[in-house]
Amino acid sequence: MTRPEPGDTSRSAGAPDAAVEFLQHYQQTLAVLDLRPIEGILTCLMDAWRHQRTVFVMGNGGSASTASHFAADLAKYTIQDGKPRFRVLGLTDNVALVSAWTNDGGFSSVFVEQMSAWLEAGDVLVGFSVHGGSGSGGAGPWSQNMVGAMRAAKDAGGAVIGFSGFDGGPGCAHAQGAH
Repeated sequence: MTRPEPGDTSRSAGAPDAAVEFLQHYQQTLAVLDLRPIEGILTCLMDAWRHQRTVFVMGNGGSASTASHFAADLAKYTIQDGKPRFRVLGLTDNVALVSAWTNDGGFSSVFVEQMSAWLEAGDVLVGFSVHGGSGSGGAGPWSQNMVGAMRAAKDAGGAVIGFSGFDGGPGCAHAQGAH
């Protein structure tokens, strides 16, 4: 395989057809993407920042990693000299606290109990879930800890942003953001 010259955007010699097809599909998807939900999410987050509200972030399984990454980026890469910082708490990041709540209150309590001491009107909860709680396994319905936290955030006067695949699952009913 030959390496393209800098700035050459043509197809690389020997590039697998699957990779080219994937990138074409990706470009087609971006071309038809409805930007209104993204604008709503940005408005919600910027309102939280302007009013110094807290942004809580959560996810289960692989989505816990996505939640941690999102929280870190929101806290770190938005810093501007002389301006207030985003107040962000990653609810998946304190393993000792997650395991303590799981041990004493069950896994369904891990997110809502962490927020309970801090949650106020105007705060934002961001949830990441591949399925939005739309399935079940040996432990019962999936991601009920997230659905409960979304309900608690709404009940406290907070906003809920949800990122989910498929049809959004039960979490979709609580989210004002994209799914």
